[in-house]
Amino acid sequence: MYFILFCLIIFFIILCILISFVSCRKINSNPKSNSNSNKIPKSKSNSNKIPKLKNNNKNLFNETDYKNNIYIIDYVYDLYKKSLKESVSMKTIEKELKKEFGIINVKLLLSNMFIQSFQYMTVIGLIGQYENTKEGILCFRGTQGTIEWIGDAENMKMISLSEQSPNLTEAGQTPMFAYLSPSAFASNSDIGIGWYNFYTTIPGAITKNNCICKSECKDGNCKIIPKKNISKIDKMTECSSSSTCDIIFHCDSCKSNTTQQNVSQQIVNYIQEHPDVKKYSITGHSLGGALSTVSAIHIAKLFGPQKIKCIYTYASPKVGNQTFANEYNNLLEKKTFRIANTKDIVPKLPDNFSKTNPYVHVGNDNYTFTWSKQGYNIANYHSLVDDYVKNFDSIKTN
Repeated sequence: MYFILFCLIIFFIILCILISFVSCRKINSNPKSNSNSNKIPKSKSNSNKIPKLKNNNKNLFNETDYKNNIYIIDYVYDLYKKSLKESVSMKTIEKELKKEFGIINVKLLLSNMFIQSFQYMTVIGLIGQYENTKEGILCFRGTQGTIEWIGDAENMKMISLSEQSPNLTEAGQTPMFAYLSPSAFASNSDIGIGWYNFYTTIPGAITKNNCICKSECKDGNCKIIPKKNISKIDKMTECSSSSTCDIIFHCDSCKSNTTQQNVSQQIVNYIQEHPDVKKYSITGHSLGGALSTVSAIHIAKLFGPQKIKCIYTYASPKVGNQTFANEYNNLLEKKTFRIANTKDIVPKLPDNFSKTNPYVHVGNDNYTFTWSKQGYNIANYHSLVDDYVKNFDSIKTN
């Protein structure tokens, strides 16, 4: 049994590394452009840009929402990649999102991740409001790089939401979803521990030079997350300097152990601060699809399902067990569009190595398409822009 489990984990990690290497996303901006520009490279999908999002309550599953969500997710992918390399201006981000998608009042969502001996603080998504409407958007990117895929592989383990503590406050801890009691979930309502950690891990304090503590602040000093592992957003997470405190780690001065908000808290606080936004569209690709599912049930439990307009996930893996899926579907099944290429292996993961508590999908299997291309392998079928954006008309909607 343990040998089979070990083989499944190794297979999953190798597959995910392959997906990372064959990603067809544009990483860099035009090579002829000024290297000092803070502008985020536009997705190639925007060359076929469609009209901005419009209200369409009569048909929640529609081409406008379907493609706009893909373009917004792709923007977050580009922002993540660029911000790891160089500082990006928040003003530039706000300007581009307003121009390209009509999104205003933008808040970037930063996730603190502990993966094996590595620690990261990067852009995982965004939340904002559509201009001149009472509707908002919550978007999550998918996995990028080998380290994050290793984190995804941890999701073969599950934890029970009804048993998580809401009273954890220290950096690195993973408390229950913000402002929600564990009793809000049924007994044995389980989700993957990796999804849970991405959503709830508490980041450390901000230091004197705008760096981020790896753990608690002691005697006015703390070890910091390496600069290369931080999304560099102007005036938010742009670590300017540090000193070496031992052979391996860098340190910086800190005043207190006041931690930052985890993703769960960032989302709830934004919703509370923008009462004029009556409902949100939630969307994500791959890992982002799993986080979309987790955030959707969090919001629905806390604010009511009426706070959510719809959920579009692309190539989402399975999130939890049957009890969790039942809770989710009772609230949100009719608003959920789980879109997948039948050739894509990621929606089939995590594999059900547990016969007593298997993973199952939320929603239904109606929003699928089958698309293949000569010379493609299983990793290519996971590409958001190359595969998913062009197959709206092919989706089976029973």
